[in-house]
Amino acid sequence: MELLKSNVIIDDNYKPTLDLGYLDYFNRAMVFAQTNYQEQITKIANTNFRTITPTSFFEEYVWCLSCVDADAAKVSEFFPRLSKGLVRFYNSFWDLNNFPSQDEMKDWIVNVNNNEKKFNQLYGCASIINRGIKLFGWDEYKHNFLSSQEKLCVLPGIGASGAQHLSRNVGISHQVISSAQLQLLANHWGFPDSAALCSTIQKNIAMQPKVIEMVLWYAAHTFDT
Repeated sequence: MELLKSNVIIDDNYKPTLDLGYLDYFNRAMVFAQTNYQEQITKIANTNFRTITPTSFFEEYVWCLSCVDADAAKVSEFFPRLSKGLVRFYNSFWDLNNFPSQDEMKDWIVNVNNNEKKFNQLYGCASIINRGIKLFGWDEYKHNFLSSQEKLCVLPGIGASGAQHLSRNVGISHQVISSAQLQLLANHWGFPDSAALCSTIQKNIAMQPKVIEMVLWYAAHTFDT
């Protein structure tokens, strides 16, 4: 997930600006991201679908669902509190006969995200995962039913765009997702899209394209593009 902080640390000596070339911009963006978002960078770099747990998968699903038709900065404000409320679901993936009722969860979560529809969707997804683990075990269920972007599309509420984002965040795909902010950066330096920009940066810096994308995304959300 790409949580945004409200009070980031900015070193003016390393502040990325569009007056720079794309490599210099990225190098400065990397300093900024390492200072403020190292945990998220490390997490996405190390996420592997083969070893992902049901709790990590579900948390990423809820993040992607929360971001559907919503501003990432606003989602970032409430998501840490929302994640704490998901613990009952996390526990149910290990204690399969202890799945919480909808009434137990609804008021608390809707009070946090102010969205009853998305609560119903995340509750439905938690129930699907719980049943899948009961029937097949996590590893078999994951590899048979959650292992591609197309399969993720059937999860409640996220659609094709959310499934693309989720597949990247859980380690299925390593593709770059072209957000509006990254497209503006790519256009500024004459690239057709952000995937081409990240691929070109990768030729100079040994880093996964999805990590390069995240570094640029954090910079683009913080500094003028």
